[in-house]
Amino acid sequence: MNEVHYFQRFSQKENVHTNNTLLLLSRIQVTDPRLLRSVLGELFANLAIAKEGLNVGVQFSQQTSAPDGTVPDGMLFQTSFRIVVETKRNQDFNKKQLKGHLSSFRNETTKILLLLSPERIDNVNVPGAIEKDVVVMSRTFSDIVAACLAARVHENLSLQELVEDYEKYCFEANLIGNEGDRMMAVAVGYTHPENRDLRVYYEPTKRKLNKYGYIGLYWDKAIRAIGEVENIVCANLPRRGNLSIKEHNSAVSAEQKERIRKMIELTGKQRGWQIRSDCRFFLVRDFVDTSFVKTGPGGIVLKKYFSLRKVLNVKPPANLPDIQAIAKALENCAFE
Repeated sequence: MNEVHYFQRFSQKENVHTNNTLLLLSRIQVTDPRLLRSVLGELFANLAIAKEGLNVGVQFSQQTSAPDGTVPDGMLFQTSFRIVVETKRNQDFNKKQLKGHLSSFRNETTKILLLLSPERIDNVNVPGAIEKDVVVMSRTFSDIVAACLAARVHENLSLQELVEDYEKYCFEANLIGNEGDRMMAVAVGYTHPENRDLRVYYEPTKRKLNKYGYIGLYWDKAIRAIGEVENIVCANLPRRGNLSIKEHNSAVSAEQKERIRKMIELTGKQRGWQIRSDCRFFLVRDFVDTSFVKTGPGGIVLKKYFSLRKVLNVKPPANLPDIQAIAKALENCAFE
């Protein structure tokens, strides 16, 4: 039986990518407007509006003074904003077209022209935008996914599969880089010593699997180690029994099985977390030190995705350099 998807996959036209993104945001809004407010706050984190957030839906207040000094018993009000979206599969945005989009804005309090593409564009200049108080922002499909994760949308069970399928759609449509070029950066906090020593990262199997060429370990405002994925394994370890392999990308060596077993036992002993079943293990050849710094506010929540080819500006048909060179090159880069 074919897998059922939330998002259309039968066309590569840019309006499909736009519609699928708007569908995701609309479903979040219908489920919980506060979550959509959080997502938009994360997406536009470096704007002044992010400090207060975009108020989505009707707001209520009591005993708030009016400008003339009177105090009504209550108020219902709604802050106006408009976000106009233009989507491209590349960076070829037409300035004449973008200038025309400015006519879509009226007298809203907040006006944003969102340029959505697989890669961010620096210093976008749209003639007339400043005069109309329109903020022009470049964001990626990866940014949309990252904003949902940072807003903890995935913790709402009715939205978890929706966010995962949108992410999977973006991968399948090549909107977030190719598998071998992709790095999944994961927030590991105080668990990074065992992740590094055993060269293993783990997550619940209930999360849909997307494949990556690299894993980055993030803590203390930077991705501080990067490793190339050698295998992805689903395994169980009963309290009395041997390690049981359920799924794998390639043949699982005795050495890899031992690293998984040690991680399961060490995590239970030191952290009190039981990962003996329903867990997926990403094994890397080695973790190499780096310092890929996050310059924007806050940290990574769970995951963030990168195309290393785009970050390092490696143009096809050239291949990515080896892991040592990648780690060194990332030290001269930064992300928001």
